[in-house]
Amino acid sequence: AILAQAAHHPGTGIWICRRLAKACPLWAVPCGSTMSRRKARLNHIEADLEQFAIVAVYTAEIQHVDASGALVGQETRPGRKVVNIQPGFTIEEIPGIAQDVVEQCKYIPSSRVGEVERCLCMLAEHENTQMQQMQQMQQMQQMQQ
Repeated sequence: AILAQAAHHPGTGIWICRRLAKACPLWAVPCGSTMSRRKARLNHIEADLEQFAIVAVYTAEIQHVDASGALVGQETRPGRKVVNIQPGFTIEEIPGIAQDVVEQCKYIPSSRVGEVERCLCMLAEHENTQMQQMQQMQQMQQMQQ
């Protein structure tokens, strides 16, 4: 009865029981005898000055294995997780903000919090430079009037 109510989800190799999917959309079973294992590897962490954000650049590795656990195929996909930062923070707040970023982004391990702090310093320096430039432009405009 359950198989009569099943539908193939196109492009994924997943069969979904329509009756159970209505109750819980995450209920699905793999089609055939292959399963997938996913693993993300962090490549690097960068500061995005335009978005005012910390970006975790990672590679997602997906391994397809059969029922016995033997590797059938493997693929990699690049990924980026962007964590937006609220402007106007002080230097003293950087360690706490860095810890928050690590907690918000599952791709950044806690051992890399120092790298996040350096990126936050870059964002703070960029923000200060922009403010100084704006102040200089305002002063020049006032002098011309």
